[in-house]
Amino acid sequence: MAAVLCVVPAVTLETVLDATRRELAADPASRRCGAQLSGEMAGCVDVLPAITGLVRRAQRARRDRHERRVHDDVTAELAAFCAVNDCSTPNEGLLLPR
Repeated sequence: MAAVLCVVPAVTLETVLDATRRELAADPASRRCGAQLSGEMAGCVDVLPAITGLVRRAQRARRDRHERRVHDDVTAELAAFCAVNDCSTPNEGLLLPR
């Protein structure tokens, strides 16, 4: 009996970046700002900096709100601990800075 050798071609998937590069290579003028659309010149506005600024502002507000919430939780836990224990004098084993 003879061995049969099957050759299977490798399947490659095209990523979005590859597709965009292929389209730009085919017709680079179609993606440029000011390209002809319906016979009129279309303007070009870069909105990425505005969107990035909004996202960063939202992230900063979320982080600040989280830090305030954590600070309030720690303060409440410390107050509850000191309500049960005497926190007016430092522990003898605790080294405090001078």
